Amino acid sequence: MKPLTNEEMLSMLRSGEKTQREQVMRYLYRDMYDQVRHYVLKNEGNEDDAGDVFQDSLVALYELSQREKLESIQNLKAYFFRICRNIWLKKLKRSSIFSPMPEHETQAMNLEDMPVDHQLSKEQKEILNELLDQLGDSCKQILLYYYYHRMRMQEIMLRMEFGSEQVAKNKKSNCLKKLRALIKDNPYIRDIFR
Repeated sequence: MKPLTNEEMLSMLRSGEKTQREQVMRYLYRDMYDQVRHYVLKNEGNEDDAGDVFQDSLVALYELSQREKLESIQNLKAYFFRICRNIWLKKLKRSSIFSPMPEHETQAMNLEDMPVDHQLSKEQKEILNELLDQLGDSCKQILLYYYYHRMRMQEIMLRMEFGSEQVAKNKKSNCLKKLRALIKDNPYIRDIFR
């Protein structure tokens, strides 16, 4: 199969002809699957996860092409990889202890009042609150903004008056490391969150 240009792929996806659409999907599979598989495996996934992410991303790409959302894309393969990465990161977030909640604002920065996708038990919420309190107000706030309110780093940077997005990212990363260390160092807490 000869390499396809962006224009060819977009045209074939939009054509409405099943054979052309399948040709683009086969081309992407041949050219991109190993890269996506490697990314998923490197980031806590398995072979099945890689296949699911790739299939979900193909569907998303096709749907976007039908709504003419891809006209300005200069590199469709790079864009497709970003779709794959984003789908995998969303799945990872959903399966983590910090399962994101629907966006909403709340004044109380407290887990007791917040519903969670996979419903933490009351005991888990209480312990998580205590752990977040041990990290201090700044860490508690940034982790709740990011994981529960699903705020972007730029918004967190502005709200918390950090000097840059990178400073906000570094702070979140350090706070998360501290939280993981607190959980890891306490076998009782580790068992509760299994």
